[in-house]
Amino acid sequence: MEENTYNQQQQTQNWQAPETNWEQIIRDHIKSTRGWLMFMGVLQIVYAGLYTIITFGIGIILMWVPFLLGLFLIRAANRAKAYLEMGDIADLADYHKQMKNFFLGTGIMVIVALALTVLLLIVIAVVGLSFMNTNMIKGVGF
Repeated sequence: MEENTYNQQQQTQNWQAPETNWEQIIRDHIKSTRGWLMFMGVLQIVYAGLYTIITFGIGIILMWVPFLLGLFLIRAANRAKAYLEMGDIADLADYHKQMKNFFLGTGIMVIVALALTVLLLIVIAVVGLSFMNTNMIKGVGF
């Protein structure tokens, strides 16, 4: 059976990448997410403030993290707005820097939460086993 190499060569020679206006696509995506960034940033700050008020100020020990993450989101939304209005590439770079800071902070929070969860599970298992052994030695039933 003979392969038709002429058609394959012709297809590769005539192939052209479709022209795409990447800058407009990026602007459209930023425009559609800017409002959500602002909303989520304000929500983070309100959450941190309410928790701090409800706990009579003690919650500030933990709530500075969501407050800081909210600030990163608000700054990113503001940089996105500036980029959309002025088209300055420095605003786009700062937008990405703020988003990087947000995701870095969120990632660190998740890692710390997972580590604390594992530690808590180990403590619960050790305490549970010690009570189980104590009850078995004493012969105390329920």
